[in-house]
Amino acid sequence: MSEPDYDDIHPPVMGNCDNCGEVEIVQRDHGIGRYEFWGSKGVHRDMRDCCGKCGDEL
Repeated sequence: MSEPDYDDIHPPVMGNCDNCGEVEIVQRDHGIGRYEFWGSKGVHRDMRDCCGKCGDEL
């Protein structure tokens, strides 16, 4: 089973990156992904706004 591409689900937003000056902001998943804890399975997702050019968190 393949993971969905969350950049397609959450379209880019316009903003301004302090590092490189790019104006395109995308959401990226910084979570740990699939996990199992004491037999309970799940998927951890941590969606954050990032620069589309340099990848810095905003």
